[in-house]
Amino acid sequence: MRQLPMQTMSIREFTVWPKVVLQISMGQVSLGVANVWLSLPLPVAVAHNAVAALLLLAVLTLIHTLYRSGTRRV
Repeated sequence: MRQLPMQTMSIREFTVWPKVVLQISMGQVSLGVANVWLSLPLPVAVAHNAVAALLLLAVLTLIHTLYRSGTRRV
């Protein structure tokens, strides 16, 4: 079986996505706390779910970036 050549990744790709994941996680926690304090208002609950979807997308992108670079330690 033929292996594809590894693509070179810039250092920016390795440093950007962990920061994005951390920032989105902080937003997710903040929205979760707001849901509890404000007795679950609908707009905050919807925003909490939307941020959860963004967090999932960011984590999958980070994993894909690491996998594509050949780094297997996740």
